[in-house]
Amino acid sequence: MIKKITNENDISHQIAETEKKYFSHPLAEHEIKLMAVNPAYEILSFQKNGQLLSYIVATVGEYECQIIKLASTKKRMGYGKKILTAFIEKHKGKNIYLEVRLSNNDAISLYNSCGFIIDGIRKNLYDSPDEDGIIMHFSNEGI
Repeated sequence: MIKKITNENDISHQIAETEKKYFSHPLAEHEIKLMAVNPAYEILSFQKNGQLLSYIVATVGEYECQIIKLASTKKRMGYGKKILTAFIEKHKGKNIYLEVRLSNNDAISLYNSCGFIIDGIRKNLYDSPDEDGIIMHFSNEGI
């Protein structure tokens, strides 16, 4: 089931643990809780029986969104694609932007399969380790 994270359905602890596993700069649980109640952010989760399978953290504006984080608790199960397609569907009419590590071939492949287009390379975007980032977007206009 796809759910928007709010105070009522808080699974911020599970998200924070997943963040620690996959990101060099993970969001802390208190940051996730603050984002969940801030209207400038949206956190969508894909859950089954109360267990987190994947999530997206994004800033959401009137005409565009910026995906900040996308992760799955288990890789190559389709959970990332499930949450990403739900996010795209929810934000029809908005352009969606993201940045991804140049070496993250699995994520780049996922984004390409969902219709994201590479806009360019941002030099030295990431640290821990130092790496370039790929800028991508999804044009949701006319959908």
